[in-house]
Amino acid sequence: MLKGTQYWPSASFWQNKILFLETSQEKPSIDCVRYWLRNYGVMGVFEKLSALLIGRPRDYSEEEQIQLEKTILSVVKEEFGN
Repeated sequence: MLKGTQYWPSASFWQNKILFLETSQEKPSIDCVRYWLRNYGVMGVFEKLSALLIGRPRDYSEEEQIQLEKTILSVVKEEFGN
């Protein structure tokens, strides 16, 4: 929720960092996860990271887990080329 504010880290902060994201107990929709990832992407975070780790989704059906994985790969790899 702090993206784009004075409290968000500078662009150089992300250089060679490892970013860990998880869906937690909230079970956000796949569209919401897509939105989060695109936010990081347009801010140039992915191109600076050494790694992106995604925690195992909790409370998603098998079909939702497959769709979530496809969405993550689609956004990070295909849309942002990382």
